[in-house]
Amino acid sequence: MLRSLRSVAFRKKTYTLARLAADVAALVRRAGDVAEVNAGMDPAFREQVMLAVARTNACRYCVFAHTDAGRHAGLTDADLARLEGMDAADFDRRTWTALAYARALAQADFGPVDGDLVAVVVEMHGEDGRRRIETAARLMTVANLTGNTVDAFLSRLRGDPAPGMHVLDELAITAVWLAGAAVTTFNILRARPQSPLALLGEFRAMDTASG
Repeated sequence: MLRSLRSVAFRKKTYTLARLAADVAALVRRAGDVAEVNAGMDPAFREQVMLAVARTNACRYCVFAHTDAGRHAGLTDADLARLEGMDAADFDRRTWTALAYARALAQADFGPVDGDLVAVVVEMHGEDGRRRIETAARLMTVANLTGNTVDAFLSRLRGDPAPGMHVLDELAITAVWLAGAAVTTFNILRARPQSPLALLGEFRAMDTASG
């Protein structure tokens, strides 16, 4: 799957610099909710939400990074396979409602989603839980669209620019992504020491195996 996404990267949701700035500003205004994502959510549950959104937004970099984070949070290979398949029958109702809500928000660009789904999420998780799920989905989407814009830039370098994208936006966002990727790589290597080349090999292997 990821290989096919890479080959049509320009068709994925991407960012302009203005929209990235607006989304980051919106997260800053929700700083209390952002803190609650880390402090108030079970790590394994949070990683399930984030992986569901990363797959919805088709960001291969975030899928790789949060697969690793999910394992460290306690997710098994079976759990990760269920997140790849995204079949409601494979999840308990409480988890599935959260994943379905996060995915619906991402698909709707955080516009209105089905009211019945929202009601079930509040019933299962409470209003505070609903807000944490939404904030986790927003955080993941910012990372996802940033990564997708890097793929749009790579697509431009291959002679196939993304429709409606500007090279200056792609360059600026790629620079932002590189800084974030460096931090993420450092954290992964600190958690399980290995060479950066070995980590790159893991990414390529996952990319190929999922294609």
